[in-house]
Amino acid sequence: MERLFFNWACIFYTLSYLTALLRKKTLCYFSFFLGIFINLISVSICLYHSLPLVPVFQKSPFIPLVFAIVSIFFTKKEDRNILTIYITGTVCFLSILYSLFPKDYYLPFLQTKTVFAFLFFICAIIGINFYLLAGIMSLKKLISKDLIDLGQSTINKAIIWGIFFQTISMFSGEIWSYIISGSPIVFKDASVLAYTSIWFYYIGFLHLYLLKKINIYQKNIFLITGIVIVFLFFLYPETGPFTIPGLLP
Repeated sequence: MERLFFNWACIFYTLSYLTALLRKKTLCYFSFFLGIFINLISVSICLYHSLPLVPVFQKSPFIPLVFAIVSIFFTKKEDRNILTIYITGTVCFLSILYSLFPKDYYLPFLQTKTVFAFLFFICAIIGINFYLLAGIMSLKKLISKDLIDLGQSTINKAIIWGIFFQTISMFSGEIWSYIISGSPIVFKDASVLAYTSIWFYYIGFLHLYLLKKINIYQKNIFLITGIVIVFLFFLYPETGPFTIPGLLP
């Protein structure tokens, strides 16, 4: 049932993007918030069937929702107006991706019955979406060729918050791993190494100021490249085989 609601959320996210392109602001916002509401129902059903266990292998319905919420509450009103097409377009892309290529359903396992598993799960999604938002804002700055229309400090804050949440996720994951296996990290798991690589990439961004010749333009290129890394290392692994989405029970 959660997949059905997610597919409907995808429709309204797509409508919000199309109306944003047509500059129909009222209809765009209505469709966007309706999509968020339906998406929220989808993840609520998912959590209802999982808790007190954690659906660690079912991140896909959460990713567009969290990105939408982060974009609304983190960006300033004037920035949000500039970014409307980019925000709705990103949410539209993510929802279509996970609607057409849903990951196989895996039942939560008993070892996820701990707060550390939940922190690992939810903080990872929040942190990754902050990185994605920073990349989208940098892309807008680059396309518009105007380095003033969006504050660089806002982008930097998004990266800091992303690192903050991902660090909580990583430490929670290590504690969780130690509880269930006696080891804080499993190096043989490629997903762990890929996830850690994202953290090191953005830690590197925070230290670019040490390179005196790096300018704002080059920093934005760095963050736009980060979108590709986030997609390949985190977003793409949450996809599955192509499936025609259903809209009826």
